[in-house]
Amino acid sequence: MTEPLDPAPGRVLVAVPSLVDPNFEESAVLLCRHHPEEGAVGLILNRPLGLPLRQLLPDAAGAGDLDLCWGGPVGLERLHALHGGGPDLAESIEVCAGVAFGGTIEDLLRLRTEGRPVRVFLGYSGWEGGQLERELAEGTWLVHPGGAEAAFDPDPATQWQRLAAAIDPTLAWLRHRPEDPERN
Repeated sequence: MTEPLDPAPGRVLVAVPSLVDPNFEESAVLLCRHHPEEGAVGLILNRPLGLPLRQLLPDAAGAGDLDLCWGGPVGLERLHALHGGGPDLAESIEVCAGVAFGGTIEDLLRLRTEGRPVRVFLGYSGWEGGQLERELAEGTWLVHPGGAEAAFDPDPATQWQRLAAAIDPTLAWLRHRPEDPERN
């Protein structure tokens, strides 16, 4: 197992296999903000909803090819976004190199037409001050270096297994586990 990383924006929290909370079981959460006293905000990267953004925003021209992901159980009335960033996006914050959080729908659609990566999420994952540090101390999460490659991974269905195995080689068996063990 590699040396544990501290949580920081741009890193990915990877749920340990024993985590059975249905909100976070087998999840990979990109940290967008983190401060030990103030708390943390993240987005679950590997929970596509199979719902196109145009169903929620029918007037958003160009939204047709953007699919929604479930970002977490908090604030389900709001959309959140990750994108490849750029200097002209006032309502975004840089998470790490090549990844920004936030933005207007107009900016996101423009970025998409320019070929930059964009992911849209319903809800987010949040921790109050000290909560994430307690969960890490309890062994609930592994921390992956993350970055743009993880944030815009084209295969979210296997992302949790791959990230867990990258952090701890003893978890490599997860990559070969069937989705439905009863069909093994």
